[in-house]
Amino acid sequence: MKLTLTVLFSLFWNFCISQNINTIHQIDSLFIVTNQKVILDPLNIDLQSVYTELYYRSKEIDYPKGQMEALLRISTFKLRRQKDYDKVILDMSEAEKIALKIENYSGITKSKILRGRAYFFSGLPQYAIKELREALETSKKIEDADNRIIAKIEIYSGYSNYYEDRYNLSKDKIYMDSCIYFLKQKYSQAILMKKNVPSRNKLILTALKSLSGINLTLENYNEVEYYLDLMEKNIKDTNDKFILATYHKLKGEFEFKNARNNVNYLDSALYHFDKAEFYAKEIQNTQLLELIYPEMANVFDQMKDKRMQIKYLEKTKNIKDSLQIKKKEYLQKIYPLAEKKLTKTEMILPDNNADLYKIAGILALFIVTGWYWYYKKNGTKESSEKSTAFDYNKIKESSKIIIPIEKLVELASKDDGSFIKMFHEYLPAFMEKLLKINSTLKTDELEICAFIKLNFDTKKIASIKDFTVRAVESKKFRIRKKLNLSKDDDLHTWMSNIN
Repeated sequence: MKLTLTVLFSLFWNFCISQNINTIHQIDSLFIVTNQKVILDPLNIDLQSVYTELYYRSKEIDYPKGQMEALLRISTFKLRRQKDYDKVILDMSEAEKIALKIENYSGITKSKILRGRAYFFSGLPQYAIKELREALETSKKIEDADNRIIAKIEIYSGYSNYYEDRYNLSKDKIYMDSCIYFLKQKYSQAILMKKNVPSRNKLILTALKSLSGINLTLENYNEVEYYLDLMEKNIKDTNDKFILATYHKLKGEFEFKNARNNVNYLDSALYHFDKAEFYAKEIQNTQLLELIYPEMANVFDQMKDKRMQIKYLEKTKNIKDSLQIKKKEYLQKIYPLAEKKLTKTEMILPDNNADLYKIAGILALFIVTGWYWYYKKNGTKESSEKSTAFDYNKIKESSKIIIPIEKLVELASKDDGSFIKMFHEYLPAFMEKLLKINSTLKTDELEICAFIKLNFDTKKIASIKDFTVRAVESKKFRIRKKLNLSKDDDLHTWMSNIN
């Protein structure tokens, strides 16, 4: 069946090229045809050349939507093959500009999601999370219900990856709670999709895969078994080799750790790891192989097969070294792109002129009102040399505080990585006093303290950090304990009293 469709697709594509693709209808038809091809074989190398051709044909006939769709699909393909992350970022900037011009909110959202994914895979999670936040906000404007659900699923997937990464670095359970929350949101959204949507089964499987993996990490084996059983029921309807590889990897890990309930656990585990290795090699997914090889080495260790254990340990080392080199290369290319800001002429926002006029009017009103009250209060004292000198010195002194505080609030609200550094520069005594009380306070706890110092409430902190309100409350409770505060002490009041 798959071979037949591949042959038919090739014949159809060659026919279209020979007839010239000169109309919007022809281009849209080819995108529809390739959708089925992507579902059957998402890593088919022919797809990239097809989409590249569609991009240039769309450009020739001045069809911006066609250009945008082609760029989105080319980038999706590159991300699946784990390559050219720097090109993905550049292409997604172009796709987003096109989407903004034609007010295509689905395209804007997708561009941000894919750019965020490229940042994440390149080892720049701080830029990835910013893209996801913007994508989530833009997704609310997507009119088509199914497209809106698909966008949310991809965003939730990005959030879960981000929090799992944070958990792996800090081992703070709060990140794992957030990760599980977003994975369950992802699964519930996939279930809501209409059954005739082609990508529904794949989205359900990817959510179940992630939930199985997280619960394996937490050693919740009953949950793992439940989600793997659901995967097994749905997996017969997929040819996606990445999903097949990850399913067998997870099943192998589960069998290996479930030794008490299976006397043949080593054979079962090795069977599934062999399958996982086979599919991962088929799609040339080195990151997946990096995870599979050490698991296989563990199985051979338990089997007392030292030769095979050493073989897979060497494979693990070689692939890690190779990936590390690639990561460094991408970082050198991508970091300057991440730091580059769009100029005013590059920013093209739909329907923003009215908002800009409103903002300008409000600012003007504030300025006039402020000037009026200042003048009323101070009268004509500014003519006095003494008053002028006094006011100048006071303004000069206070500007050291007023300007940075505004900047700090701005950085904090954006969850900017430079926030803590700047906060410490302008309020060094605050952090020093906290650490003097308890030197074991972690960086993320100090950040919460800084937010409280800026008078951010629990909901605002939760919104900035993408935590649940309950998660922030848990962090605040731990901070109170570390600072030896009593139940009667109000945390916000206590923080505000630290000079």
